[in-house]
Amino acid sequence: MVEVFAKMITKRKIFYDCPYCWTTKGGNIIYDTQYFKNGNIAQNRIPTVHSHGNDSQEIEMVEWEEYRGSHCTICNDSVCIKITENTERR
Repeated sequence: MVEVFAKMITKRKIFYDCPYCWTTKGGNIIYDTQYFKNGNIAQNRIPTVHSHGNDSQEIEMVEWEEYRGSHCTICNDSVCIKITENTERR
């Protein structure tokens, strides 16, 4: 199981940055690394943002965890999404 921190939460969705896949801004190509083949960091690659439904439709609670299956095409492991006081709420 992979532990990730929620980036943002709404009454309907929970969003988090995937630690396994990257994309480019505006792009639809998924990469399994943030590095080029020569070992340099690809500056234009950003973590892919995955989302899950917010079953409890709660955003006021300060901290809790959600356990879900991954939407990642690279890693099929389960995810523990941690919502903290630092998580953006909208």
